Amino acid sequence: KRTDGIVKHIQSELDEILTSENDRDKLEECIDVIILAMDMAWRLGWEPVVIEDMLMWKQLNNFSRQWPSKEISEANQDKPTFHIKD
Repeated sequence: KRTDGIVKHIQSELDEILTSENDRDKLEECIDVIILAMDMAWRLGWEPVVIEDMLMWKQLNNFSRQWPSKEISEANQDKPTFHIKD
């Protein structure tokens, strides 16, 4: 299934995002991460339509969550932003 290898590849792409000097290069590396994640989901046995449906569901789910205020997020730009749990 290559899960470990793909995860390591994603980690290397994330490192490239952090070291890229321009937004165009960062975008290209972001796309590499997306492609690798979709490939891993496919190798885990999920059909492309299921992967697409889950991607849409997850994004809609994230839109419905409560998030910290913009001011808090901006003050902590180098830290992850997590949704507010009930």
